[in-house]
Amino acid sequence: MKRAVFFHERGEIRDRSFESQAFRASGLNLVVSAIVRWNTVYLDRAITQLKRASRDIPDTPSKRISPLGGGHIIYT
Repeated sequence: MKRAVFFHERGEIRDRSFESQAFRASGLNLVVSAIVRWNTVYLDRAITQLKRASRDIPDTPSKRISPLGGGHIIYT
């Protein structure tokens, strides 16, 4: 996911100073963490809605769902 988020800058940190590079890397981590958090909340809401609609959703598969998927996200 970091590669997909960072693709906009061609996957390169072009800052010369170490401090600037560290700021960019921290920013990338923050953005990816926000995406993972949003996916986690969204998946929980989707599962809750399906259970409210009387769908039989076992707890075991939902424990194995990863919030790292990003195929539904437009990164630009």
